[in-house]
Amino acid sequence: MSKTDKNKKKIIAIISGIILIAIIAFLLWFFNRKFDVTFDLNNGTKEEIIKVKYHQTINEKDIKDQKDLGELFIAWYEVVGIKEKEDVLADKPFDFNTKITSDITLKALWQEQE
Repeated sequence: MSKTDKNKKKIIAIISGIILIAIIAFLLWFFNRKFDVTFDLNNGTKEEIIKVKYHQTINEKDIKDQKDLGELFIAWYEVVGIKEKEDVLADKPFDFNTKITSDITLKALWQEQE
């Protein structure tokens, strides 16, 4: 084997190593991303934002329900858009078994007081 062939093999090995390290770094970053889940109580108080790892569900301890918020609280609904400066909510209450893959906002829905 000539010296040129050995040098080519070294260069190929170095480039392959660099590519492999770049792929591993990207995968580590990709699967360790965290997304913001914003809880909007829809009552004038400050929103609460928690971080959730990519493809994980919201931790139960972070979910406030009727026992925490009172009997007028109905459910959390995901904000799916904005129309005429008003939040557009999903048709159904948010399923807390949903795996988080992007930033989302959940808005509290309350019963009307009579």
